Amino acid sequence: MDRRAWIAVGLVAGLAWAAVPVFAEEAGGTTEIARAEAYAADAFNAYARKDYASAIALYQKALETAPSADILYNIARIYDAKLKNRSLAIEYYRRYTLDTGADPNRLRVVSMRLSELRELEAIAAQSPASGAPG
Repeated sequence: MDRRAWIAVGLVAGLAWAAVPVFAEEAGGTTEIARAEAYAADAFNAYARKDYASAIALYQKALETAPSADILYNIARIYDAKLKNRSLAIEYYRRYTLDTGADPNRLRVVSMRLSELRELEAIAAQSPASGAPG
């Protein structure tokens, strides 16, 4: 399986995890984790509809409610693969690598992708602006 296929598998696995609600209840109401999982499930649905901006916004709400390495990863993947925003993809991948809950196997893929994105950013920063005299 080539690297793109592995990355796609990782995104699907990460997004699928976020869509599986775990029902955590306290006496008197739903816990913050359950609220975050509901946001993540809604984000997964938005992603499936290709509404990436809404997916990001919902994942951000989930992240604010109950921080999670998987949510950081999902946000990074959307910025990277769907919105093509290298700088934000780098930021969220970097945050993922610093999270103690990050999956060791996924960390290897993320580290490679971070290196690639940083290299692309460096090349873009050195390139003259489009249309500028050479």
